[in-house]
Amino acid sequence: MAPGIAGNVYAFDLRFENGILRGDLQEIQPFENASDGPVNIRWDTRSPYPNATWLLTDVAQVELPHGFQKIAQDGIDIPRSNGDYFWDHVQRGHGSGLILLLPAGYTFTYDLVPPISSNVQGYVRIGAKEHRGRIAILYLVEPTSGVHNLRTTWRLRKMSATIAEEVIRINSLPQPAHAPFHITVDEAATQAPAPAAVTPPIGAPPPNGNMSWWKNPAVLVGLISLAGVLITGYWQFVYKPAHEAAKTVLLAFFVKERGTGKPIENAQVILQRPTRQEEQQTDDFGTARFAVDPGKEQALHVRVHAAGYHDGSQEVDAPNKDGGSYSVYLDPNSATPNPPAQNPTDKIMFANPPAQNPGQIAMFAVSGSFQQGYRFSSDSKVTIDTKTGLEVSANITVVGPDDTKEVFTAQPAYNTDSMWQWQNQGSFKGSLDFQEKDRKFIGYSGGLLTHSAYWTPSLGHNITSTDTYLKPISSSETSH
Repeated sequence: MAPGIAGNVYAFDLRFENGILRGDLQEIQPFENASDGPVNIRWDTRSPYPNATWLLTDVAQVELPHGFQKIAQDGIDIPRSNGDYFWDHVQRGHGSGLILLLPAGYTFTYDLVPPISSNVQGYVRIGAKEHRGRIAILYLVEPTSGVHNLRTTWRLRKMSATIAEEVIRINSLPQPAHAPFHITVDEAATQAPAPAAVTPPIGAPPPNGNMSWWKNPAVLVGLISLAGVLITGYWQFVYKPAHEAAKTVLLAFFVKERGTGKPIENAQVILQRPTRQEEQQTDDFGTARFAVDPGKEQALHVRVHAAGYHDGSQEVDAPNKDGGSYSVYLDPNSATPNPPAQNPTDKIMFANPPAQNPGQIAMFAVSGSFQQGYRFSSDSKVTIDTKTGLEVSANITVVGPDDTKEVFTAQPAYNTDSMWQWQNQGSFKGSLDFQEKDRKFIGYSGGLLTHSAYWTPSLGHNITSTDTYLKPISSSETSH
């Protein structure tokens, strides 16, 4: 994708259903051949623009360069972690936008400043307005360096003031000095100025039939000087952030408990670069991802902190292409002296190795669907040892809404009697999580899983399934 292309804009109409925050999504995203230029959001919709695209009926309009599309998805569960809601943005260009039409009667919390933020440093803009008896939020972020896992987090509470007072409070939050470049707000309409809009300099002769006023030498000098100022400003404040973006690759860290291989979620992972450091939190798979420049950042140092564990650290090398990963093992606080260190380049570690003499091998058909139109193919299968509850083999395919297929065939990196996690082991480096917490997989006869989740790089965030079902299709006894 060419430099200078604006990123995605996500617009959510939010509501609570049985205590779960859900949203209907309208998303603006660029195609591969999208044109350079900013995406301009019309937050002030009192004077609608006929060529702009509406978001959430009439919450905002957006003016798009060539090659952008609008897609919609209803009924998305908004993920939650430690009391905060979050959304993982897919980075297809420079910057990203989030419009939140908050549930009726809700506002941002008072006890967190700012109440909405991202996990990266960059140019930010926050705004709020009243919309049909609810609060609408506009949040823009443009990272100062290339990232792949941009996450925005916010915290809600019920309103105790009027909507007008809440809008004033949110709009009074501190704003960074610089607003994003590639996603703008209420910019002047893009059109060529009429000749009458240019005022001749003082002392220039009036127009006549023999010479247009703009051909007057004094006017030309003024126009040339103005052009020089505009070009210099463009070079300093617009051109460089887009065109000097470094070539980055994705580096993943798997944080696990030593001895069991259990993934550790919500761990603090700090990557020390040659000139700065960056912090991420691990997701449900115990994974944190960073964008690094292999040409400039060869030797890296990672430190990991997690509640209930001793801190861990190690030196790593930047990969030359996407998909590089390291495992970082932490010892529980009550652990005995550390066992020998694991090889940090091993991508597949087993919490419990498969039994040498399994008791009963059973094969199950895998069915079900995920959020956002993802589903299992009809021929997906998994084979387990029902005596140990461990996965033995699999051929599972996740089909996307555009019919792309990601296949999982390896044994899961985390393989226990209640959880199987394929961590970046899909054909697109995706991850898959199956859990059976109520009955475990020992003596398993099939049924609805208690937890099922999927992640893939093109999606950028975890999606869950509530109907993943394992149905027995064959079994065979094996003598000991």
